[in-house]
Amino acid sequence: MEVVDTSGMALGVVASVIGDDQDTPTGLVLSTNGGSIMVELADVQLINNRIVVSNLAD
Repeated sequence: MEVVDTSGMALGVVASVIGDDQDTPTGLVLSTNGGSIMVELADVQLINNRIVVSNLAD
């Protein structure tokens, strides 16, 4: 699934889901052109079937 920022710019795709178990995910690992980054689920929302990151540190 593609991940975008609030302006609609593509950040990458979901490479894996992080969490204590399958029922309680806490973050996503994104595969980007520059490597991999981790995003906490508290910083994302699902809009029109796209994962949107609202707060991504540079």
